Formats: sequence, C-alpha cells, structure tokens
Amino acid sequence: MKNRLLKSLVLGVVVMGLAWACQPPDELPIIPKISYNRVEFFDQATGSDSLILYINFEDGDGDIGLRGSEENYPYNKYNFIIDSSNPRKFVFIGGDNYTPPFYSAFDENFNRLPQQTLFSETDIRRPYNCEQYEEVEYFPSQTATTTKIDTFLVARNPNNQNIFVDFYRKVNGNYEFLDWANVFSSNGCGGNFNARFPIFDTDNLGKSLSGTLRYSMLSAGFGIVLKKDTFKLKVYIKDRALHDSNVIETPDLTLDNITLN
Repeated sequence: MKNRLLKSLVLGVVVMGLAWACQPPDELPIIPKISYNRVEFFDQATGSDSLILYINFEDGDGDIGLRGSEENYPYNKYNFIIDSSNPRKFVFIGGDNYTPPFYSAFDENFNRLPQQTLFSETDIRRPYNCEQYEEVEYFPSQTATTTKIDTFLVARNPNNQNIFVDFYRKVNGNYEFLDWANVFSSNGCGGNFNARFPIFDTDNLGKSLSGTLRYSMLSAGFGIVLKKDTFKLKVYIKDRALHDSNVIETPDLTLDNITLN
C-alpha cells in the first residue's frame, strides 16, 4: 500500500490527444521524427496537477501507437531471468544456488523469447526494488492445481512503451537528472513518466502521417519537487517497428512561466 501511495504522488493518469494530417507516400522517412511545440502547466487546487507536453511528429509509414491490450512480445512489460545452468530455472529474489551469467529468456506470460539475451555476467540481485523485481502468481508445474506467488528477478522491456520523458533540474548552473522513481521512495517504486499513446487511426497504418501529439502528465508532486526551479525535458518516441525517433530537448522551463491558470 505504501508503494502505491508513493507512486500516485508522482504519476497519475495519462491523457492523449492528436491532430494529424496524411501526407503523400514516400515523402517522409519511416523512422519517426519529432520536434518541440510547447509545454503547459495547470495548477489544480485539489488533486493532481497537469504538465502537458505538445510535440510535433512525422512518420513515413504511420506505424505509431500501441493498443492497451498489446502485452505480448515484443511489447510485453518485462522478461523473466534464468541462470546458465538450466534453461527453465527462474531467478527469484531469495533463491540460492544460481549460476551466473543470467539471461533474459521468457516474457511475462512465461512464453520463451525468440532469442535469449545476456542480462548480467554476475549475480546482481539487490534488496527488493520495483525496477528489478516483480511479484507474480503462477502455477509451479504443468500438473499443479493451485497457484504460488514468488518475487521474480525481471528485466523491464522498454518496447512496452512508446513515449519517453526524462526530467532534468538545473542545480548550480548544471542540469541534473531528476529520478522520479526515487524522489518519494527509497526502493525505486515512485514511477516515471514514460507511457503509451494509442493507435490514432488504424486505417492510416502504412501511410505517411504528421501532426501534433498532446501528452498530459498528472502528478501531485510537480509543485513539491520543482517549486521555483528551472528544468527541462528530454523526449523521444518509438514506433511499432521499434524505431526510436530523435531525442528533443525543451527550452528552460519554470512552472510559473508555463502556468495557464
């Protein structure tokens, strides 16, 4: 319950909007390109405040957006980790007798990945944290009739999301990364502002698209953490073919200068 309360202070509901226009085919590259439009801030008297990011985008084949139901590979949330001694020996938080190196080998539905990849050369398990572990209810064997709950070592899958936003706060003239996951939490359970935006028009998949994406980040922590500070955002998006766009940076921002109410 404590971790859920901490996370709610940092990250709330994500709201999306889009204005777009079809372009003649073959005029835009298939790797998405974005540019900065503006940022707005709404200071709510109660509840979560809204920091709204507007970015312009263009994509040559229009393959942007993920459905909320798309949780299978390659868009799954995380992968289970196995050790090198047994292709089905999953690594748990408190387990022992593991033989590094560890590999990312199964998706969150216990389906074997098309190719296992190196996760770590050594046993890098640490005390519980929300980045490295996932509590999962599962059947311990194919013949089991009752489920079991364990805390698995996992690798988070960046392809589960398609918009990525990092905050940087200016301290003594230099920008420092603002780690929201640990601002209100000591175990990385505070969350972040990476998320999904949906497929806006299925009929236009495969066609060139350009437009403006409106991305609303809700948090009760903006005023507490940023206060009068100068900050900026670094942003990129990912398409369905897993192409990363360019990374953009906003100009210097303060909540006072972008507040609309």
